[in-house]
Amino acid sequence: MAASGRRRIRPILVGLATGALVTVLAVFLDQLKQPAAGTTAAMAAHSPIGPALAADAPLRPPRRRPLLLPIPPPVPPIPFIPELPPAPPGVSPLPPPVSSLLSGPAAEVVSITNARRVEVGCNPLKVDHRLVRSAQRHSADMAARGFFGHQDPEGQGFADRERSAGYPMNSGGENVARGQETAAEVMSVWMNSPPHRRNILNCGFTSIGVGYVAVGHYWTQDFGS
Repeated sequence: MAASGRRRIRPILVGLATGALVTVLAVFLDQLKQPAAGTTAAMAAHSPIGPALAADAPLRPPRRRPLLLPIPPPVPPIPFIPELPPAPPGVSPLPPPVSSLLSGPAAEVVSITNARRVEVGCNPLKVDHRLVRSAQRHSADMAARGFFGHQDPEGQGFADRERSAGYPMNSGGENVARGQETAAEVMSVWMNSPPHRRNILNCGFTSIGVGYVAVGHYWTQDFGS
């Protein structure tokens, strides 16, 4: 009976021991879980970015601002300059301006002459390079050879000189002067002399050439039509 009783008690003790071991293990595992939860809460409480963001909210990548390049200043448009059409066949180009044929006192004489002509209703005279050649040759000849007048020592007059310079002589005239230092002075002398004034204000003339030599101040006006 004693042996039989011990055999019955042993399974009961084994069962009790197993149950106690399971209980102890369950308590131990539960204690292991509790510090982890507490640690998470403590981290959330001491986080510098707030408990919700540290413990619960997922981290989102920072927003990137778009890269802006400097805008270059606008380029001003290139102005369109139309080309002048070529002159039609048989039409001569426009006469060159006075400044391209004459300069200095000779050009001033032309300007004053045309101003006086406009005052009385005449058209301004156009500078002709052939008349310029004729007038300049005569002023230079007078200064070089020391004579003064409309005819040279060989007896050649203004009509001969104009034709020699290539100007088709139909009708014309000539004014000469010596000693006046400025264009205004020589023009004043000519305008106060009736024969010279008639040449300057002759509305039938269309072209002019002026010659001037500074040494001795020799002046020549040649007119053509």
